[in-house]
Formats: sequence, structure tokens, C-alpha cells
Amino acid sequence: MAISLQKERDLLRIQYTEEIKKMCAEKYDDVMTVKSDNKFCFPVVGIEGTELYCEITVAIPKGSKDEPYNGYELAQDYIYNLEEKEREEEKRKKKEKDEEIRRKKAEQKNKG
Repeated sequence: MAISLQKERDLLRIQYTEEIKKMCAEKYDDVMTVKSDNKFCFPVVGIEGTELYCEITVAIPKGSKDEPYNGYELAQDYIYNLEEKEREEEKRKKKEKDEEIRRKKAEQKNKG
């Protein structure tokens, strides 16, 4: 008997939420469900000893109307975007360094 794709996603979300909660419960004392059956949190201690909370939401995304969700493509896009930001940062630093060199040359020229 076939089930709808939505029902399949719902069942998987429940299954993986429970599995991840069990893994977290092995390490953290208080794992608490919050807001909905796929969202939970647990207390953590910050660097300064502050009590904070880590909140986790489990989702089985369906994608957009035109394309199904593709985690591999999204991961590749994420890496590409990080690399692009890094290249832009390098360009910005080089430009600043070049401007500083030109400024120093202009100052020396004006002195001489």
C-alpha cells in the first residue's frame, strides 16, 4: 500500500527526531521537546559559565514547486559561496594593500 509523499516525510521526521533526541540524551541530561514534535532543546554552558540552550529542529524538506530538495546540490552551492566570499575578501585585502602602497609612494614623491 502506497502512502503519500507528505505522510512519508512526516513519518521520517518523527523517526529521525526521536533518534537524534536519543543521541542527545546520552550526552545531555535534559532534552526537552519544545513548540512542536520536531523541535527540541537542551541546556548547555557557555564559555563564561552562562546557561544557554541548544535548539534543534528536524525537517524533511520537500524543495520548491519546480525542483525537489537536493542536499548534494545545496552542499556544493554552500561550498562555492564560501569560496567566492573568500576570493572577494582576498581581492578586497589586495586592493587595500595596493592603495596603501600607492599612498606611501605619493607621500614620498611629495616629500622629494
